[in-house]
Amino acid sequence: MGPFQTAQEIRDAFGVMDDKSYEDFIVFTDGKPGFSIKRPYPPDIQFKPPIIKKGSPDTVAMIRVLYNPEGIAEPRLNLDRVPLWIDISKHSKYDYSHFGYNFEDDNCPTQESLAASRLTPQPVDLRFLNHFFFDHSQNQFVNSAGQRMSGKDVLQAVFDQHCATTRRTRQSVWRSIAQIDMLCNVIIHCLEWVLRFCFRKRLDHTRNPLSPFGKDDIVLLEADSLEIFGYKTTKNVILTYAFLVLVVYSGSFLMGLSKNAFLSSIWKHPLLTLCATLVTLPLLENGGPQVIRLLANALKKIRLWSIMHSPHYSEEDRTNESSTTS
Repeated sequence: MGPFQTAQEIRDAFGVMDDKSYEDFIVFTDGKPGFSIKRPYPPDIQFKPPIIKKGSPDTVAMIRVLYNPEGIAEPRLNLDRVPLWIDISKHSKYDYSHFGYNFEDDNCPTQESLAASRLTPQPVDLRFLNHFFFDHSQNQFVNSAGQRMSGKDVLQAVFDQHCATTRRTRQSVWRSIAQIDMLCNVIIHCLEWVLRFCFRKRLDHTRNPLSPFGKDDIVLLEADSLEIFGYKTTKNVILTYAFLVLVVYSGSFLMGLSKNAFLSSIWKHPLLTLCATLVTLPLLENGGPQVIRLLANALKKIRLWSIMHSPHYSEEDRTNESSTTS
């Protein structure tokens, strides 16, 4: 059996038209093979949707399914296995078709139920890419592990995960993961500032934002140069080196290390000072940026982990997962 050509074929494959748990089936009209369908939230989750005057819920879960035959980058391992792009989000029927709330309208959620709903944990929007497939060789839905599923099982799995996001414990975990991602991003920007200010170099961001920096991704910026003991480098590196020497000397003096015979001989003899400078200055100029690059890569790995373990990821992050980790 070949790929689906129409949304009706996909609808029939899912087999949910007669399922009263779902409502408002809509076929995509932009030419893409897919559909949207809605499902009311169950009463046993912590999220409580706002209700209209008649008592029925205004807010439901909207599931959108896109049959995506071009969704896998070449080469495809299995030409018969077509990926599904599925997302699920909270959907207000009234807010979707009106501008603002008119509480005198019978179809508008009541002001009291809106206020009460906002106090409950809100379900998080989720996206599923390369999680579920339709295998035309078996005429069957399968998950990423190759396990067979019915169309109802696929939608139920997506709906269950969406409802599970209303658990306060899980939302706290995701909030912490998101904060880790933001903290790592801030630290990376600080490392880049140090690289610019101390070494007059920058990191090349032309590739994927989460892919590791290579040795060739450190770019030299224009800067004034100075010469110290015959060694020519940028003024920023020399000032950074001088600052570090003062810090090291001050620390050794305060801790009493300056009385050490070896260290004292270096400080007091110009030839040894010159030798130490000619060895450590190039080490700082070349090794410092590489240390910053490795630290930035370690933070990128943490960012990638946080993105892959949080629902707040983008489709681009998912599709580039293999390239980012390579």
